Amino acid sequence: MKYTKKYSSSDNTERKTILTVTEVANYLKLSTNYDSAFLTDLVISVEEIAEKFINTTIIPKEIEEIIDNIESNDIELAYTPVIKVKEVASIDQNGNKVSLQKINYHFDSVTNSVRLKVDLDLSKVSILYIAGHTKSTIPRALKIGMLLHIESVYDNGKLDIIPQSALSFYSLYRKLKI
Repeated sequence: MKYTKKYSSSDNTERKTILTVTEVANYLKLSTNYDSAFLTDLVISVEEIAEKFINTTIIPKEIEEIIDNIESNDIELAYTPVIKVKEVASIDQNGNKVSLQKINYHFDSVTNSVRLKVDLDLSKVSILYIAGHTKSTIPRALKIGMLLHIESVYDNGKLDIIPQSALSFYSLYRKLKI
């Protein structure tokens, strides 16, 4: 049988940003009279564009992966970096979830995979986790790339063009999809 994954993402909280408005205002050398709502929208837009370009998760979000027809006890999670695995559950034929105790699985942060205990006989599993960066884990070069991108948009008003200066930094973290 074929191994399939289904993804869903939820964000029940107010959108948080990696870059703060104060950081951006200081970087742009703005006086104290700046439009913080505009800068917040700019930060959110640039973080979303950067996330799409590098094909990995920047802004923390809760992800649920549903895996049908498990063929291996090692399940590589699709969205990285993983901050925390919140729940691993088996799903029965009626769609009911039963949470697995932590002794029945292990999260490997190096490979971003969940390893299920060998003797478990599961055909469908749900893995609920949080993926993304925090202010303390965001790579400096990626943060610099986003600041350069924001500066370009602020100066030129063109959100649809990623400046070469930012691309140089983003490319260091880009994951190619095959």
